[in-house]
Amino acid sequence: MTASPSHRGVSIRWKLLLLMLGIAVAPLFLIAWLDLDAMTALGARLAAQTGAALGDQTRASLERQADNFARLMSRERQLVELLVRLQVREVERALAAPPPAHRTMFGDAEFDAGNPELALESRPQKYFRLNGPDDQTPIPISFREQAVHLAPGTEARAVRDDAARLGTLTPFLAEAHRHHDDLVFWQFTALASGLHASYPGHGGYPENFDPRLRNWYQEQERMHTFRWSPPQIDVNSRLMLAAATMPVFDATGRFAGVTGIDVRLTSLLRTLTLPPHLAAEAQVLLAVNDADATGERARLALIARHSQRETGGDWRELPDVEHLQLDDDAAQARLLADVALGRDGTLRTAWRGADSFCVYRRFGDARTFLLLIVPTRAATGPAMAAAEYALAVTKRQSDTLGSIVLAVALLIVGLAFLASRAVTGPLDRLVAAVGELARGRFDTRVDIRTGDELQRLGDSFNAMTAQLAEHTRVKESLALAREVQQQLLPRQAPSDPRLDIAGLSVYCDQTGGDYFDYLDRRREDRAELGIVLGDVSGHGVAAALLMTTARALLHGAASTLESPAAILDEVNARLAADVRAGQFMTLFYLLCDLDRRVLRWTSAGHDGAWRFRPITDEFLELSGPDIPLGIDAAWRYREADPVKFERDDIIVLGTDGIWDARATGGERFGKNRLREVIRRDTSGSATRLAGNIVAAVERFREGAPPTDDVTIVVIRITE
Repeated sequence: MTASPSHRGVSIRWKLLLLMLGIAVAPLFLIAWLDLDAMTALGARLAAQTGAALGDQTRASLERQADNFARLMSRERQLVELLVRLQVREVERALAAPPPAHRTMFGDAEFDAGNPELALESRPQKYFRLNGPDDQTPIPISFREQAVHLAPGTEARAVRDDAARLGTLTPFLAEAHRHHDDLVFWQFTALASGLHASYPGHGGYPENFDPRLRNWYQEQERMHTFRWSPPQIDVNSRLMLAAATMPVFDATGRFAGVTGIDVRLTSLLRTLTLPPHLAAEAQVLLAVNDADATGERARLALIARHSQRETGGDWRELPDVEHLQLDDDAAQARLLADVALGRDGTLRTAWRGADSFCVYRRFGDARTFLLLIVPTRAATGPAMAAAEYALAVTKRQSDTLGSIVLAVALLIVGLAFLASRAVTGPLDRLVAAVGELARGRFDTRVDIRTGDELQRLGDSFNAMTAQLAEHTRVKESLALAREVQQQLLPRQAPSDPRLDIAGLSVYCDQTGGDYFDYLDRRREDRAELGIVLGDVSGHGVAAALLMTTARALLHGAASTLESPAAILDEVNARLAADVRAGQFMTLFYLLCDLDRRVLRWTSAGHDGAWRFRPITDEFLELSGPDIPLGIDAAWRYREADPVKFERDDIIVLGTDGIWDARATGGERFGKNRLREVIRRDTSGSATRLAGNIVAAVERFREGAPPTDDVTIVVIRITE
């Protein structure tokens, strides 16, 4: 029963709201009026103090972050230098050794052709060719081989032995790359003969590429020491890379070439993270002291930034160099003076029109600096915005409060009186009716005519009492049916020193359709024990009634017939004559012949049982091809070929409520998980294993309600 749609009026929500306003708003307005001036002054003072405190806190935080970042960058730089020194040692050792007899090196053309021996793979997040803004093509790479490129004019025969010698370095390069993938981009060796080897192996080299013309090679011809090159456009990827290089000497001490590692500086900067409220507007920069031609005036050349967007370019051209320029000349002069002396520092200055913190820290050699530039508004902006908003709201309140306080106070007094009577009367009647209902009087009714939610609540209460009485009767009937059904299931398993048997059934409704039973057929002339497990279609009262009927038929047939197939033929013929269309029952009849130590069975459309042999970790499914009971009265069931059992074997029969149980995400429990539970518990009792299986299903559901009955029978061969 529902409330009539003609019941219109002020809702109880508004009545309660008006009551609360009458109690709270008048004192609030009075307090606001008295404290208006104090709030205005306090808001301005708090805004100033908070902004200053946040500014100091941000400055100190940035200095700590810069110190940590600089130490991290120094460690990364030292690690790259160590890798290069190890690499040059291995290169010189390989060049001094005899050429290997059967070492094949692959030219870059074979990488372009996709030779299957190279085991090319794609890692587009790191290795790609930048064709332009938002346009990139993956570069196929090989971690199995280096790629060899010959400079123009270089004869392959002249460098074949050196190429083979360099090929022996592939395991060393692979190991270094695997452990330092976040640092290393390319590992390369360029010899004076024009031979260039690179790892990971890749193609994409222009025909006119000569590594001896790159600035890092020409610097090493002059300097003969470890050096970092200025960032330059990579010939393959078109990304901005910096090369860490060292010279290579032959056995006579003569300059033989250069070996090194390419590093993508922007990837290093992206590992440096700032707090979220600062990161959006912060600039993290790498810069070097790029003195002018006279060497007397320091300049800061920016070589990388964390937000840098690369667009590709011509590898033969040097990239444009941007120099850091602060808006304030005095701050710029102090910054450059510190840079010239290799000193760290912190400035508060203007940069690109915004008041900013500029923190700079030296790392590596005296020329390289890490800079953090953060606008002060990123730190103090939230506090200032909140203060300005508070002041604006206070001003608006002061303009309007005075004229309405008196009128609001009078209105609230009247509404409080009316609302209290309109609400408390119907509520008192509802409280009394609920008390009667609690004492078991289901004929209790209330009569409320307020035209709002209270009247609808009263109408719902009247409908609820009738439904509650009916629900109580149904619940009592189901409880009785469940008790009767539980009495039909075996209370204990048959006792036999050769077997340990346990059965368990958990229904998803008050009554269920799963069934298990034991048919004790042990006599003086034979030792046979029947175990039956079935599942009626559906669940609830109808399934329970069909289960009860099947049990009675099964016990009757088992008293006169011998084989499992004959018993199921008899039960099926009688059951098919009584059930309506769509009702059926799957059933598995297992007969344990304890003298012959064999298992005989017939399955009426039921999932197979499992025999697990712990000593060999072997599962054998005991299944059958027949249809469920109650479908075709003329069907003739077949008994499967007997199977031997041995001591310590475990036989498990179950219903689909086990493997069809689903977790909250929809995943099925499955038979593989069931087998794992059985495999983990091979030494305990059958009762413990049955309980473990049910517990595993309940844990897997993760609190989701069961949708089917769960029944399990476990037989453990004890001797």
